[in-house]
Amino acid sequence: MCANGMLGECNAPAVAIDTCDGVDNDCDGLVDEMLPAQCEGSCVNQACNNGTLQNCDRSDLPEVEEGGNMRADDCDGTVDDNCAGADGCNPMLDLPLPCSLNFGACTEGKRTCQADGTFGPCVRYDGDTPELDEAMNEIPVVSPNEKPEMCNGIDDDCDGQTDEGLDPAAIAAMDIPCSNDVGECVPGRLSACTDGVAECEGATLPTEEVCDNLDNDCDGSADEAIQGSPDLCDGLDNDCDGALDEDAQQDPFETDMDGQRQSNDLCVEAFNLGTFEQDYPEPRTWSAQVTATDVVDHYTVLVEEDSNLCLFGFGNQDYTVTISVIGDDVQRFRLCTNSARGDAPGLDAVCGEFPAANCVEGPGNVVLTREIVIEGRCGRSDDARVAIRVEGLDVAECRSYQLSILSQDR
Repeated sequence: MCANGMLGECNAPAVAIDTCDGVDNDCDGLVDEMLPAQCEGSCVNQACNNGTLQNCDRSDLPEVEEGGNMRADDCDGTVDDNCAGADGCNPMLDLPLPCSLNFGACTEGKRTCQADGTFGPCVRYDGDTPELDEAMNEIPVVSPNEKPEMCNGIDDDCDGQTDEGLDPAAIAAMDIPCSNDVGECVPGRLSACTDGVAECEGATLPTEEVCDNLDNDCDGSADEAIQGSPDLCDGLDNDCDGALDEDAQQDPFETDMDGQRQSNDLCVEAFNLGTFEQDYPEPRTWSAQVTATDVVDHYTVLVEEDSNLCLFGFGNQDYTVTISVIGDDVQRFRLCTNSARGDAPGLDAVCGEFPAANCVEGPGNVVLTREIVIEGRCGRSDDARVAIRVEGLDVAECRSYQLSILSQDR
């Protein structure tokens, strides 16, 4: 204090740290302001109420740190430490840790600290970035002792030994499955392991993939990487795309120049194959097809005789017209013919009923043949108009066949 121009001793209390006593200890005009007044709030263990200190019951406080929320949940003053226990991690601070190793069947990867404060699985990394598969999922790697030892000449459990513990006695006792049940494979039981080669009893093992819409190599996919051939009208998946005959060439006898549908289903709509000579050295052949919705085809041909005159007392030369159908070894066909002779007779002369006597039928691997004999007559035309009817019997898919016609002197 100041008295008579001189500083003297002051009896005022000294400035102190605020305590819960209802006094302004730090002389800032506020009482007990640095202490919580209520127990509510994170990590409050004591509260100051009207100058009296009381303990708080904090059974509601978490005992374990929650990772990734930037709070000291366990009230130790450190944010996101010791997440999820002693083996936890801090996703805000901890870098991915190396895991596994490049040894045997194992591959080195990394484990990332997850949002819940625990390390995730060991996954493949490319530098500092996890590698992803086509579905954008992280790719796991094999770690030591993660997989059992198999008979394959590989150190599956990454312990420095290959195919250990697979002697005949152990194999018999362990009842080890072999092969799988994917695709065409059927599991069996391992009976022996010799130099990494398993002997599998009772199993159907993977085979080379072929174009048959089956998973021959038992990898979960059928006909993959098979180079198919162009589709044919044969009820087979020639191009190995899972569909039958979808790109097969259309029947040329029922498709016009513009690719539009035309019909030879009826005899009066028979496709005209043209005019033949009476004697021709080689047969003429065409390819056609029947389907489940179009089982009948009609064709017609005119065979012109060489001459209708009689020379030196001999009648005209007789000739035969031979019609044949050849198909695949599955489909059955019926071949019928009608014929008429005269001076270039037309379809009206042959389009009627096809008598059973004029028909033959059988499987496609048998050559179905109808032979028509034209007897030469003096002074009269012996041209032959032939109508041909080809029918597929019980056609389930698209089926091809060949039609062959040969005209020769007898």
